[in-house]
Amino acid sequence: MSTPEEPAPFGALLRHHRVTAGLTQADLAERAGLSARGISDLERGARKAPHPHTVRQLAAALRLGDDDTAALMAASRRDDASGEAGSVQPTPAERRTTALGAPRLPTTRRSLVAATGLLVLAIALGDLLLSPRLESRPEAPTALAPSPAPSPADDSQLLLTDTLADPSNAAFTRALSGSTQATFSDGGSATYQWDFAYMYSAIVAHVLGPYPANPDDAWLAAGTTLDKPLPRDFAVQVRARVTRSPEASAFGLAFQTGSGLLYQFEVTPADQGYRLWLVQGQSTAARGRSTWILPPSQPNLIRLEIRGDTLRALTNGHELARAGPPELGARQGGSVGLRWAMTGPPSEGSSVEVRFAQFALYALP
Repeated sequence: MSTPEEPAPFGALLRHHRVTAGLTQADLAERAGLSARGISDLERGARKAPHPHTVRQLAAALRLGDDDTAALMAASRRDDASGEAGSVQPTPAERRTTALGAPRLPTTRRSLVAATGLLVLAIALGDLLLSPRLESRPEAPTALAPSPAPSPADDSQLLLTDTLADPSNAAFTRALSGSTQATFSDGGSATYQWDFAYMYSAIVAHVLGPYPANPDDAWLAAGTTLDKPLPRDFAVQVRARVTRSPEASAFGLAFQTGSGLLYQFEVTPADQGYRLWLVQGQSTAARGRSTWILPPSQPNLIRLEIRGDTLRALTNGHELARAGPPELGARQGGSVGLRWAMTGPPSEGSSVEVRFAQFALYALP
């Protein structure tokens, strides 16, 4: 008489799916917003009973179907029932890191006192906990961490905020993909693909290569628009960082007037570059480089303010550019959106990836 096959433990099942997907532990850690050490501990059984949220992150990173996700979740619960989970602690990196480096709440069997203490500590540290990998830099202004978010004026009104971590409360479309045709000065053209979705506690956005040979060093750009009426004077801001092919990536914010004029503020963290420009006619209001722009691995807070006939572009609380195009004062209505682009041949997987978080829209006095 044969005996029923014993279900695989969580670690073995996780390793099976990772190897099947052709990923290293570091690859899976990057996709799931976890640490490579944490992935290793889970696969070896050194850490048991991961939090359900962690299991869902892993399943999403592995692109598992419903049945495999349910099996992975069931395996984690079996480990939890083994009686060993009570002594398990998350790794320091997992407590510290999410998709954009925000502090993670404690996992299972933590007391309310411990959870409250961690939350208070996270608030006190503020932006120092935002970056998963702080890099030393020679310039004093950016040696430690991003500057704090610029505080709106006292009589400003917060119209909308979205952490971009919860698709059930999404300010933007939850997911979208499409294709765009780029035309070049030599008469050539190329069609490229793009997509974005709420996942990994962020909006994760891609432009998919390969990058076409062209005489213009063209940017292959994509974006998503916020479907919300705007006040006449407003500020919009978001945090973003590059997570794939940093040398060929850009991101930013856009404002389109009711008459169709499109203004964009974009940064290229790999070379600390920025530009503020009117898309129609390729008219550049300002461009340059700034040490206030942090490296691609760190989140940059970008902000665009429209007041009267003036645009202000800020990064990490510091003004980089200002412009007063005459047509701006006559604007009627409009919309804002997120932008991302492939600026050259990508080095990783023929694509670029940008993650956005902590979006906010203010009415300015």
